[in-house]
Amino acid sequence: MFCTNCGKEMSSDMKFCANCGSKIVANTNTNVHVRVASINNKQEIQKDTGVSNVSDSTIYVRGSSMVAPQTTQAQARRQAQNREPDMLERFIKWLSEDWLMKLGALLLLLAIGWFAQYAFANDWISATARIALGFIIGAGIMVGGYFRSLSYKAQGGVLLALGSASILLVMFAAREVYDFFNPISALILTFVPMALAMAAALKFNNRALAFISVALAGLTPVLVTSLDVSFFSIFSYLFIVTLGSLWVAYFTDWRELVLENFIIVSLFSLPYWLDLVEVSRVGMSEMLFAFAFAAVFFVTNLTGIIKVQATETRFTDMLTAFGTGIFIFIWTVVAAPSELQTFIVLVWALVFAIGSYSVYVGTRAIAPLILYGGVAAALVAFATAIEFDGTVLMMAYTAEIAIVTVVSALLTRKRGVATGVSLLFAIPILASLEYLMSSSWAYSASFDGAIAVYTLVAAMLATAITVMVVLPLPEDSQLDKVTMPSVLIGISGMYVFLLIWMIPHALYLYTAATAISLVIYTAIGLTAYFAAPHLLKGKYEFTLHRFGQVVLAGVVVRLLLVDVWQLALTGRIIVFALVGVALISTAFATRSHK
Repeated sequence: MFCTNCGKEMSSDMKFCANCGSKIVANTNTNVHVRVASINNKQEIQKDTGVSNVSDSTIYVRGSSMVAPQTTQAQARRQAQNREPDMLERFIKWLSEDWLMKLGALLLLLAIGWFAQYAFANDWISATARIALGFIIGAGIMVGGYFRSLSYKAQGGVLLALGSASILLVMFAAREVYDFFNPISALILTFVPMALAMAAALKFNNRALAFISVALAGLTPVLVTSLDVSFFSIFSYLFIVTLGSLWVAYFTDWRELVLENFIIVSLFSLPYWLDLVEVSRVGMSEMLFAFAFAAVFFVTNLTGIIKVQATETRFTDMLTAFGTGIFIFIWTVVAAPSELQTFIVLVWALVFAIGSYSVYVGTRAIAPLILYGGVAAALVAFATAIEFDGTVLMMAYTAEIAIVTVVSALLTRKRGVATGVSLLFAIPILASLEYLMSSSWAYSASFDGAIAVYTLVAAMLATAITVMVVLPLPEDSQLDKVTMPSVLIGISGMYVFLLIWMIPHALYLYTAATAISLVIYTAIGLTAYFAAPHLLKGKYEFTLHRFGQVVLAGVVVRLLLVDVWQLALTGRIIVFALVGVALISTAFATRSHK
């Protein structure tokens, strides 16, 4: 059937064309009539269906209470077009708009710098006049940029950024060449045009100008003070810049400004972390000042995510969150006394955990909980690394991962969250490989590495069982679906099989150890082979049945190809007899069952 208006092919039971909205004669012989609303036919559909709220993409099914939205290909394309671009896409778009003007502004900025150098070299005007002229030119460019922004936002933004950068370069020359201004006054005077540029960015909704203004503000202390001021002077200036930028970020949802400010503060912290600055000692006062930045970044990032009701975490939010955790840890290690370091890191972990969970309880926004819950877990891991090392550290990490996985399942009731957290088990799993290959197994089954392996197996099994109880699969779910508990149980089973061989060989002579291990393998294989029909159905039954066959086949193959040559005669008699009796006994067990 085709629409008589646009020719679009459609189902014969449709009353309105999904493409153009024209009315089609309905087929009254069918029990189900699908009506697709169009802009021109809303009133008729409302009268026919009795539904008052009709959108352009709503399907009504007669005889059912279901009212479900249908996304057409055109709508999908519009949604893709309306998707908010990421930072790289915005940067490329910014470069492509008026790129000739931006290139000209860069060349003009270079020309201004070289002109100033030439004028200075030839002593055309006095030093004071040179500096004043530079400020006047920069301010004039900014004024022109403001008025240009009234009609052309992008072009005006380029001029505002050019004027700000010009004033910064002039101040740099005034400080370095003529030693005008002291560092603090130079910092304050240069901050003014940056603040004005940021205000213009907010007024004209110019995201690129805001980003450039913050970058220039961050560059200002390096150029106009040469970092020849105290820690508190530089970081007080940065704190003012950060508060202003984050205020703009909150009201505009330009959350990349949060990350930009975090990067700037971290770069200024780097010399203090690496002891490159001539200070007597970085102490608790500096650390507390740095923690003020961390608190501001935490609150701003968290409230920004909540404000837009984000269901997914942006990459910039992730970088800011985990970067803040690392920022806190490094400042703690560098500045705090060793006896307080673990306590400080754990307090911050508690702040992040309680804060993100409180937001989740109040708003049901899962993104902040996942993000800062992960940061809290990372800080706990950092604190653990401060206190322990070696196998004790691995066991502590294993226990922490198990606890965090179970807690995330209990709090969120979401399998995806618990599954994501459980991926951290990869760390102790990789670390345990060293212990599994240790030569200590030749004489002991209770050395530190072995205890760490036992802890890992127990933690994975406990986590899998707990998650299965807390978050059971729906009754209609597919039995062959791979889940996090099944994966953990599978990995734990592999460890158990290895340990069944390694522990007896660490405790007994080779013949006795081999006999014990092979008998246990045989018992496992027989149990799986015969118990499968009684325990599981469908594909799982077949898998367990085949698993038992493989284990039994492996035992027999090893006996015939390996142990027949390695065992002494008495050993062969004992081992072959035990396994043989175990296999023969199954015939009597199955017959009595019948």
